[in-house]
Amino acid sequence: MRNDRESDTTKRVPNSRERSHSLSRPGAGLRILYIGALPPADSGGGGTAIVGFQLLRGLAALGHEVRALSPATQQVLAAGDPFARAHPELSITRFPVRAFPVPYFDAGDPLAAESRRIEGEGIRRGFHAAVAEARPHVVIVGRGLFVWHVADLAQAEGIPFIVMIQDVSTMGAIVERCPALVREKLLAQFRQARCIVAVANHLAAGIQGLGLADVRVVPNAVDHRKFAPRPKDPALLGQLGIGPNQPTVLHASNLRPAKRPLDVVESAEQVLRHGAEVVYVIVGDGPYRPEMEAQCKRRGLERQFRFVGWIDHDRMPDFINLADAVVLPSQREGLALVYLETQACGKLLIASDIPAAREVIHDGETGLLFRKGDIADLTEKTLLALGNELLRSAIGQRARQSVLNHTLDGFVTSYERLISDAARRDS
Repeated sequence: MRNDRESDTTKRVPNSRERSHSLSRPGAGLRILYIGALPPADSGGGGTAIVGFQLLRGLAALGHEVRALSPATQQVLAAGDPFARAHPELSITRFPVRAFPVPYFDAGDPLAAESRRIEGEGIRRGFHAAVAEARPHVVIVGRGLFVWHVADLAQAEGIPFIVMIQDVSTMGAIVERCPALVREKLLAQFRQARCIVAVANHLAAGIQGLGLADVRVVPNAVDHRKFAPRPKDPALLGQLGIGPNQPTVLHASNLRPAKRPLDVVESAEQVLRHGAEVVYVIVGDGPYRPEMEAQCKRRGLERQFRFVGWIDHDRMPDFINLADAVVLPSQREGLALVYLETQACGKLLIASDIPAAREVIHDGETGLLFRKGDIADLTEKTLLALGNELLRSAIGQRARQSVLNHTLDGFVTSYERLISDAARRDS
């Protein structure tokens, strides 16, 4: 994890008086160790990885020394990790993980236990190497369940840490799948954190419901310069074989069960019965992709679907602006980046009526909500959107205005305050 730009002076651990004086100066740089997901998406991070990258890039730009310990699949490692090479300012070290992690705390599942063991060993080695090289002021746990490994390591070294909670899978693991003794230990690990940061109010309420007290909310953000309304890209339309005036629906996710991607296929069949020559563009990859493709074949929908797999996040604005509507039928979400990115592009977002969606969508004003799992309702809302250009435009314009406060600068600054406070309390 060595950063060749560091000097010997930078790496020397200051004493308490020096550290306190340094942190009292406005804008003083901190040494930050991030342990969590980073791109590419096929390392299992998805939106969590993008949020982690946005945060670290912003902190580095503010003058903090950022190092990252992040999971990666063997495919990423075999390719030489081009993402890490492209971002030397983050000093990224990877540890190997399985391509698609099994449920984290399934009792009696040897594969789950082995996955945790591999993950824990990678975190332990990387953490000790980072501390030996240049002791961090603060650790950010960027994936909630990594606290299982990190809390005791940080406590043994006397290093404060904060935990980011970006989705509901952490609470699900605690409430639904943990044996009682494991649950109590995991909650005790969370209590060691200086604070827990949730990306949405509904997540914060759920975390507090577990008896965890110091919970803050820092909503996800969107780059409004990158994600902005623009015409459909003719080259991309041609590449995907879509006509310039052909109605287009987009779904973007990691195609896992919580995203309910099969609902998109089932609804598409009903939408197409109404005679519309609609094209569905599926961005992303995951365990449900083979079943989606099989369902399309069984239903005779292959010609209407385009599966493009993972794409670089920088290309997402082009794909979102290709769509007349973006559909997210999720079972649950934290605060999906695709929600914010769709709205920032002034596009109509159709989402299942779940707590996360209700935090950014006023139904009929800044998007459309449908009853979760109700294919008929999803179909009705999709047909309404595709059949009314004025409605799409009006909702899209209001949606863009509604997310203008979700700025990257505000997001990074909020975290910087929390990190600086944790470091000061340790001085």
